[in-house]
Amino acid sequence: MSDGRERRRFFRVTDEIGLKYALATAESLAARPLDPDSKLKVDVLALEGQIRASIELLKSHGNPVVKTLELMNRKLNLLLADEIPTTIEEKESVVCSASLSACGIAFWADDTFDVGTELKLELTLLPSHLHLGLNGIIVESLVRSEADSNEPVEAGHYLLRIDFRDIQEEQQEVLIQHVLKCQSRDLRLRREARERNGAG
Repeated sequence: MSDGRERRRFFRVTDEIGLKYALATAESLAARPLDPDSKLKVDVLALEGQIRASIELLKSHGNPVVKTLELMNRKLNLLLADEIPTTIEEKESVVCSASLSACGIAFWADDTFDVGTELKLELTLLPSHLHLGLNGIIVESLVRSEADSNEPVEAGHYLLRIDFRDIQEEQQEVLIQHVLKCQSRDLRLRREARERNGAG
């Protein structure tokens, strides 16, 4: 892995994502290498990376078809979500604010877990509606009074900080590209806000 890509793994943004999680069982962890859907998921993620790279190239040249391609890609991701089975059946995905990087996530939850607990996570990146099934381990669990005041405040009482485990290269690349896109969006919004304030 190049030094540049290594650094990008740790870029972090606060973003709205779809999220659901559950305790990882011994059975689910043991079955992980034999997941019959894993090849389909990897192929989808690899294609997503290529599609995003092509769209960004077109966007950099001001190509007017970019918006149409982005909408078509979202539509395909929504259709594929029904074709790739979920591994967390008992919970509905909820949209929440999370601190996200290519190697971990932090979010507010109503559930508390011990450090070292393994979780199954399903992330839905927005607005692309791309689904990522990930495994994670809790590295920090804080009650609201102990949490860093800079963290996004949500309804949950516990701040969970989770490192991703056994993440596939294709998954990580998708996360890196998503985080970079969020950073560009945030920079653009801040610049536009400064320009509006300056004009006022």
